[in-house]
Amino acid sequence: MVTRPGDTESSRVAERRADLQRRHALAKKHGLRTIFHFGSPFMWRNPETGEVKRNSSEAYNSNPPWFDTENPKVVEYETVLLKEFRKHFPDVDDILVYTYDQDAWQASQFSQSRLSRGIPLHERLPKYLKTLHKVWTEGREGHVMWWEPWELSAGQVLKCIPQLPRKDFGLMLHANIAEVQIANPVDVWFRNTCRMARNLGIPVVAEGFFGSATEEIQPLSFPTPRLVDEELIALTSVPGVVGVKEYFGVLPLVPDLNLDVFRARVKDPNTSTAGILDRITKRFGPAQPDMLRLLELLSESMQLFPWDASWYARLAGTADINHGWGGAAIRGQQVETPSWCSTRRAHFMKTDDQQSHPYLLENVQLRCELAVERLDEALSVTTILMPMLSEADRSLMEQIARDADRFRRVAKSYALHLRETNVARLLREDLEAGRPMIPRLLDEMKELLLA
Repeated sequence: MVTRPGDTESSRVAERRADLQRRHALAKKHGLRTIFHFGSPFMWRNPETGEVKRNSSEAYNSNPPWFDTENPKVVEYETVLLKEFRKHFPDVDDILVYTYDQDAWQASQFSQSRLSRGIPLHERLPKYLKTLHKVWTEGREGHVMWWEPWELSAGQVLKCIPQLPRKDFGLMLHANIAEVQIANPVDVWFRNTCRMARNLGIPVVAEGFFGSATEEIQPLSFPTPRLVDEELIALTSVPGVVGVKEYFGVLPLVPDLNLDVFRARVKDPNTSTAGILDRITKRFGPAQPDMLRLLELLSESMQLFPWDASWYARLAGTADINHGWGGAAIRGQQVETPSWCSTRRAHFMKTDDQQSHPYLLENVQLRCELAVERLDEALSVTTILMPMLSEADRSLMEQIARDADRFRRVAKSYALHLRETNVARLLREDLEAGRPMIPRLLDEMKELLLA
């Protein structure tokens, strides 16, 4: 968006800045506050040479790492850019800073960094955040810096918070320590963090999925309005939460029953979930009972699916339904961050790629099967509904049915592959022990492969 004084500016930067200024003007025209979101420190720039190498291992392997905030050259680069942004965008109200992800990273005290080795992150990061905060807020009130403590362990977050600014500063928090998950909002970390922040006078905005398009099933999309309402109630009932933010983004001009529920709940915080659902489905007239049944089945399918087994569960929307002859595995390893190596390891079952115990394979298989049962029934309801709907609603229903069927096929494929793997294990163990293979298992394997 901006260029440091004295550096040559690319046409791309000028184009992006002009585009953001147009968008900002449009937001202000309609009376909206604006938040600029970015990651800092930028991890792909060599602070010694100024060279940018995206996705380069050099960023991690240099000593110190390129993103070490104990390096004055890193801090100088980031603060000069933020000053330039403030100069070009004086009317942007707030900023939201990620210090992990969004092309930002943090040096580990367990690395070979000559600057940060042995110095806990909670002793380094608050200093950097206060530096950014001073640059953003100095000389003007009401311009808030929000911090997203993403990828930190629960302990690190809780140790950082008492050291953070109080005035014109706030926290943006995912719905739980591991991810934004529409079916799993508010865990003990979320409650502890909000309580501590409230006691210190630091506001918290909670992030959730409130539209039908979520990161979990992208690019698929189908409504689960009960989950939206339960999520919104759960998040806003935690003391310290002053607002909510859609995490993934919404398409406000596309018909969406999830957004209908969200709008209705914001306007009416006291009605029951059943009452809200009744209100948004009244327009379907005689088809309302079937529509309510469909929405409940879709909501149940999302709740039953094993999102907590692995982060990779959220690749279901793009998964290959056909599997090979290798055994099923539940992937877990992602990246080496404090959260992945600690708190996520407890929250998610898998944060490594070692072959799972048969019981874990079975657990994921059974929950996939339960989701498939709900989706089977939901798809039968869509066929009942189709002739009862208006032309516009039929188009929406066709899209819902198409995406729900795709999700059903993926879940079914996972369940089959996982069960095949466990049955093959039992058969193989019998062969290796010189025992006859159990006929029941041979018959089941044939049925699984045919399915």
